[in-house]
Amino acid sequence: MKHLFFLSILAFNFHVQAQSCPSLVGVYSCTDGTDVDETVINESFVNGLQTLTVDGIAMVIDSQPHSVDDGDGTVGTAISSCPNNTLQTDITFTFIGGYAVLDARAVMTLIPTASGFTETIVGRAMYEGQALPLDGTTICTRK
Repeated sequence: MKHLFFLSILAFNFHVQAQSCPSLVGVYSCTDGTDVDETVINESFVNGLQTLTVDGIAMVIDSQPHSVDDGDGTVGTAISSCPNNTLQTDITFTFIGGYAVLDARAVMTLIPTASGFTETIVGRAMYEGQALPLDGTTICTRK
């Protein structure tokens, strides 16, 4: 669960629109109903552009494709926007771990709640010629 959440979170390259992206700065306890993990989100502005740092990975919010690399086998490209006070990200990535190589594309949506946010992921991965679903919901509560 942590790895799927991290992959989706890598996609935080949000579009600056007339309406701003919701603030998600904080420390969260996140669960998919099975596992519980901690996620830390910080915010800064560099050269006038909003930048989110999620678990140590910096993401520029400007509606442009940006490379993402967690330094642990996941590399890709992400493009994001903020319609209707939600965060939506289209991410394409490759995960290389052990003997496995996984190519995937997913759309992640983060919807703010009174106590944190809800994350949904819809997509698919290709592994050895087989399509695998990347669908799930994670609930994150501010600590």
